[in-house]
Amino acid sequence: MKIYLATITVCALFLTGCSHNSKTSNIDQTDLQKQQIVLKRNKKKWHQQTKQVTHSTLSTQKIIPKKNLSLNQLKKNSDFLIQGTVIDFSHSSKKSTNASIYVNHIISGSEDILGKNIDIKLPGGIDQNVYYRSTQCPLPKLGQKIILRLDKTHNEYRVLAPNSNIWVEKDHEFVLNNQTIRQEPCLKEITEQLNQAIPYRYTDLC
Repeated sequence: MKIYLATITVCALFLTGCSHNSKTSNIDQTDLQKQQIVLKRNKKKWHQQTKQVTHSTLSTQKIIPKKNLSLNQLKKNSDFLIQGTVIDFSHSSKKSTNASIYVNHIISGSEDILGKNIDIKLPGGIDQNVYYRSTQCPLPKLGQKIILRLDKTHNEYRVLAPNSNIWVEKDHEFVLNNQTIRQEPCLKEITEQLNQAIPYRYTDLC
């Protein structure tokens, strides 16, 4: 009888765990395969656009992060905190580039956009054969996984604090995109917490 009850308990715990994780892994594998095909095509197109351009940098103001900044504040003060994969760049200009992001995981916010593509603007881009690069918010690579804070207004998504609140994957972990402030204590702590919050960050579309 004791063995029977123990077996039921283990099964119940297992099912509870599966239920808890289902919201983070409910991605259509067929759709992932389609995204891989699209991404491969977009990489080739972007390579053609950037292989013969000259490079320049955009001047930006120095960022001084708040010393008491926390992950809970980032969640509270944004509609979404997501982990996604960069699928495409389009409508690029000196000031900004449109980026299509495939949403792999919702850290906070509605799950309505999980497994969907959303369009955002990122600083920098190509204008008249010159690639303008933001030193504080360089464009990620196509296929690279990133973490973003977003607000949504009239079905449009806006990246919040792109110079200090974008993380990119490097060597199987997320790091702050802005290298100049990576060592700030509060941001280092937030980065560690974000890495722990992504249960399947190795979902690979590259």
